[in-house]
Amino acid sequence: SAASDGEDIERQECESEIAAAAAAKSFFVGGSESQSEAAKGRKPRRRRTAFTHAQLAYLERKFRCQKYLSVADRSDVADALNLSETQVKTWYQNRRTKWKRQNQLRLEQLRHQASVEKELLSSGTLRKAGGEPPPCCPSTTIGRYGAQSPCSFFSSAAAAIFHNVTYVHGCQL
Repeated sequence: SAASDGEDIERQECESEIAAAAAAKSFFVGGSESQSEAAKGRKPRRRRTAFTHAQLAYLERKFRCQKYLSVADRSDVADALNLSETQVKTWYQNRRTKWKRQNQLRLEQLRHQASVEKELLSSGTLRKAGGEPPPCCPSTTIGRYGAQSPCSFFSSAAAAIFHNVTYVHGCQL
């Protein structure tokens, strides 16, 4: 009888430990998240917004010309797309982050391209047999670029990015 009492106590302790572990797992994994949030007096977390193709197209077009929205513009966009202002604001914040990351990548690529072009020119690989530079790289001084020709440092497309840009993707600057 004493052995069975000991087994009963041990079984009860194991069951209470299992229940406590299950409660802890539920708490940390988020199994009863709505209960714990309700107990804390918080609203349940909002689900991720799935934008329609039309909404994304509108937002992307607007972003191409306007990287930052005023309060009035944000309200207009939200009304036009049937979204909340917070959703529009969040989309713009995320899009600007993506835009900056893409610009950094492009800049690194342009720098790499420029260094390769510069190395090719200095090694003479791009020069003709008579020692003349190729036609894309006139040896005359061009005011905008200083003593170097534009393609000895940047390709003309890359140079346009850094000099007097007034028009980008259909948006007058």
